[in-house]
Parts: sequence; C-alpha cells; structure tokens
Amino acid sequence: VTPRRRHRSGQRAEANGTRHEDMDASFEKTTSDDCFERAQGHLTTMLNTKSMSPVAWRGKHKVEYLSLYSASCFTYATVGICVLTLFHNAPGYKGNQYIDGALFIVQSVLSFIADVCVFGTTSIWHAVDRTYATGVTLFLTLTKMFSLDRYEVMMFACVLFAGWYCLGKSREARLLSSWDGYMFWHSVWHVSLPLGYFFWCCTTL
Repeated sequence: VTPRRRHRSGQRAEANGTRHEDMDASFEKTTSDDCFERAQGHLTTMLNTKSMSPVAWRGKHKVEYLSLYSASCFTYATVGICVLTLFHNAPGYKGNQYIDGALFIVQSVLSFIADVCVFGTTSIWHAVDRTYATGVTLFLTLTKMFSLDRYEVMMFACVLFAGWYCLGKSREARLLSSWDGYMFWHSVWHVSLPLGYFFWCCTTL
C-alpha cells in the first residue's frame, strides 16, 4: 500500500468516525433525561439535511418500494382521507377536518420521499420531513388537547407516548446499525400516531 493510499484510507476512516460520533452525540441528547438537552438534540437532528443512516448500510441494504416499511408511510394519508370522508361532519370531532385531513396527506408524501426515495443520501427532504412532522404533531396536540375531556386527553397522551417511544427505538436501532430493528420500529412509528388518531376519530361518530 502506497503512503498516498494509506493517507486516503485514513481520511475516510476519520470521516466515518466523525460521522458516527456526531450521530452518537445527537442520539445521546435526544434520549437525555434533561429536557433542554433532549429538545436541543431533536432540533439539531430535525434541521439536518444529512441522512442519519449508518455508513455500514450503504451498498449493503436498500429500501424496497414494495415493502411494509414503504407502505407504512401512507398510513397518514389513509387516516387523512378517512378524516375527510368517513368522519366528515362527525358530531364529536374537534377542529377543522379539511385542515387536519390535508396535513395528514401531505405528511405521507413527505415521509415517503424522505424515508424511501432519498433514504441514505443527503437531501433537503430529510429536514423538511422532520420539521413538518414536528410541526403537525404540535399543531394537532395544541388544537385538540384543550377542547377534549379528560378521557380523550389521556388517550392522546398515551398515543403520543407510544409514538415517541417507537421513534426512540428506531433511533436506537439505527445507532446500533440494526437494519431489521430500524425497519420494524420506524414502520411502527409511521403507523402509531395516525392509527391512534383514527381510533380517537371513531369515538367522535
């Protein structure tokens, strides 16, 4: 091996190591017990245009368009369409169904682009998807929580907890370079929140 090749190999290894250190630091912040550090870690990850997938996955794993993982992205759109049709003018529904339904449908498109189409690559769509998902979750939480009874609030809180738990597990699997674990937990993350919202909509009929 020539000195030049050895130097280039060292540079690549150093770059990969730096990438993993950044991912580790981001993950540690998002799972920290300190609320400020957790919020800071999530904000840093949310605005990052780089793919958070491990370098070890490149060239070894590929997201299939026809898979349960890819299909899970459209759970949001399915629920959004139900909000606009099945639950249209439901007497117990709180909020604007046209806005809520549209938000879910757009989320499906962004999730599919970021988590499937540009998976493993640097793209602005990663930041757009994360920012939009955070904004929609906050919007729906703030516009619903104050108009719900205590049982509905408890239901919403459980759904949110379950969703963020699945997201945390998918991040953990990604940090450990567990492809199957990431595919499973990130798919469940895609399904958990919209499915919980669908069950709440059923109570408004």
